[in-house]
Amino acid sequence: KLAAKEIREWTGLFLKTKQKSAMRELIPAELKKAHKEAEAMDERLQNMLGDALEMPGEEN
Repeated sequence: KLAAKEIREWTGLFLKTKQKSAMRELIPAELKKAHKEAEAMDERLQNMLGDALEMPGEEN
């Protein structure tokens, strides 16, 4: 009986650990995607600001 209880406890710990590592693997992928999207948006905003700051008839 004691061995069966220990096996259940270890199995539970193992599954919790697997779940946590799986979540750790998912989070960076989502963060990387969000980071790339933010960089692209920043670049677009910089371009828009640059265009808005250019004065008509003025040479750059």
